[in-house]
Amino acid sequence: MELEGHAAQADKLEAIGTMAGGIAHDFNNILSAILGYKQMALRKCPEDSAIYRDLQAVLLGSRRAADLVKQILTFSRHQQHAEQPVQVSLIVKKAAKFLSASIPATVEIRTDLRSDAVILAEPTDLHRIVINLCTNAALAMQDHGGLLELSLAEVGLDASSASKHPGVSPGRFVRLTVRDTGRGMTREVQARIFQPFFTTRECGEGRGMGLAVVHGIVTRCHGAVTAESEPGRGTTFELHLPLVERAAPAVHSPAEPLLTGAGRILVVNDESLVAAMVVDQLKELGYQATACANGPEALEAFAADPRAIDLVVTDMTMPGMTGDVLARRLKELRPGLPVVLCTGYSDRISAETARAQGIVEFAMKPVPMAELSRLVRRALDRG
Repeated sequence: MELEGHAAQADKLEAIGTMAGGIAHDFNNILSAILGYKQMALRKCPEDSAIYRDLQAVLLGSRRAADLVKQILTFSRHQQHAEQPVQVSLIVKKAAKFLSASIPATVEIRTDLRSDAVILAEPTDLHRIVINLCTNAALAMQDHGGLLELSLAEVGLDASSASKHPGVSPGRFVRLTVRDTGRGMTREVQARIFQPFFTTRECGEGRGMGLAVVHGIVTRCHGAVTAESEPGRGTTFELHLPLVERAAPAVHSPAEPLLTGAGRILVVNDESLVAAMVVDQLKELGYQATACANGPEALEAFAADPRAIDLVVTDMTMPGMTGDVLARRLKELRPGLPVVLCTGYSDRISAETARAQGIVEFAMKPVPMAELSRLVRRALDRG
């Protein structure tokens, strides 16, 4: 019965994730236009003007919306990620230090980190897991205070233990335990905690995405997350994440400037507002740019003179012909044509499969203007 319950929960979350991914695709198209035109408008306004300040407020709201979309895609497991070896204890220590300065003084934090194990994950995702779980724990103890415990240990899961968690294989794991002495949860609440937008908080106090995101990240890492709780007796979350035998590298993220250039670019997007925005951005960067509304229209225009275009920037999900199919048809007419593929959501293609098809650059929307400038420059240089 327990295994059937886990499987039913997994099926339900998968269905919700698919729906969430579709919503995220449409939302990303809207955000692409908002962010794109906002960025161009900011470049034309004096920094001491009232309009500039108003646009900065729009930027802040847009970034919060974009972050929410990323959380939805993380839950639905359709977001692209750059996973790398990460030492879990370093992330937990950093998160605990941050939390000690931000949660009520009536909540005591204790850590018992008995492992320096390395897992394969995105560092920011792992940090988000710890922050989300500990924030929920602190909120559960905000009325009377209590104890928040974070512990790490290395454990093994045999075939019998692993079979209780869909998608988990037997092996060595690092177990992260987050335990609080807060108000706890009923069984009815526990059954829904990993569903997106489910929350027990008052309206306006939470979006209900925190634990859904935790579940999505852990599942993507081929791990498992479970919760045990009783009303008035606190809550314990246990995360099992598979170990890897590699050292965690240092992470460097140097800032890159806005790049300009020259060339003739064809933009293909069925959203007219997004297509017009990308064309305007490319023109501002120095390129000649035109747009087509769909794949068949772009294919017809390109076939008329295959040498008149230096680069194609296409959306993935379009009626009539998807972006990857369009790229293949264009390359039949002109092998070596550089193509940049952008998508807000797709379960058909990833960065790896796109490059295997000869697509030189792949990006998840919304694409900031600075990133667009780098994608285009790299694609033209490779072409």
